[in-house]
Amino acid sequence: MKGNKKSYKGMTLVEVLISLALLSVLMLLVLFTSTWIFTFVKNRLIALPNYVIGLSRAYSAVYLNAQSIQLSATYTVDKNLPSVTLYKKSLVPTTVNFKDLIGAAKLSTSGTVTLDVQTASVSIQQPSDNRFLLLLYLSIPSSDGRRFDNTVVIKKLVNAAPVPEKFTRSGNNVTIGLYYPALGFGVRPTGSSDLQLVTDTSTITTIIVDNGVRKTATVSLTGTTPLNGRNVYQELYIQTSATTQPVFVTIPPLIGVDGTPCEDVTVKVVTSP
Repeated sequence: MKGNKKSYKGMTLVEVLISLALLSVLMLLVLFTSTWIFTFVKNRLIALPNYVIGLSRAYSAVYLNAQSIQLSATYTVDKNLPSVTLYKKSLVPTTVNFKDLIGAAKLSTSGTVTLDVQTASVSIQQPSDNRFLLLLYLSIPSSDGRRFDNTVVIKKLVNAAPVPEKFTRSGNNVTIGLYYPALGFGVRPTGSSDLQLVTDTSTITTIIVDNGVRKTATVSLTGTTPLNGRNVYQELYIQTSATTQPVFVTIPPLIGVDGTPCEDVTVKVVTSP
């Protein structure tokens, strides 16, 4: 009985050459890929100190000036410059030009890298749902061809509520100086929980206490100051028909220059010595 004979056939020379060629392509692909990954990681690690130094300097310059915005009563934004004009309690305007800040000489170098501040891109956005928030986007090219990007978040920390600061008597009438100016009186519409600005800023009625008796009086907004094309008011004048000087007065609801509402409050009239 004859057994089955098995035959083995080796690779031909052409097949060997094709296999070697494919192996070479694979090795070259691995080599170039490994080199690209190594170069990518190395460049990022080398650039990291430059990035940190450059952006930290730019961030610090912006943030130091942003503190004035955080503590302002109100501000306006010019997205074209970009800049912010802020108003503190005195309502004296101060403009912060962020493009000039980034282009300052002290930011031109950061040790191991030069920042091309002249072509830096600076933009500012104000979210529509948060009037107390500003987003400043920084993008600065460097001498090694990179671009450093960062965002500075500036949040206004002061609610400019027009609360009473001082009282002045004139006969039985009272003038109340406001700590922050008011845009006008506030009113709460039926069915709403929020105060809204009253367009009529002439006079309204309030309550005073005269010899322990509650009486009505008229309140006028005075101390008019122009601000951004509209009038704001730094004082309230309460005119009474009382026979004696009122001890307590009710300040009606007011809206601050930054939109902060101030509910009505009854205060004791205390004049400065």
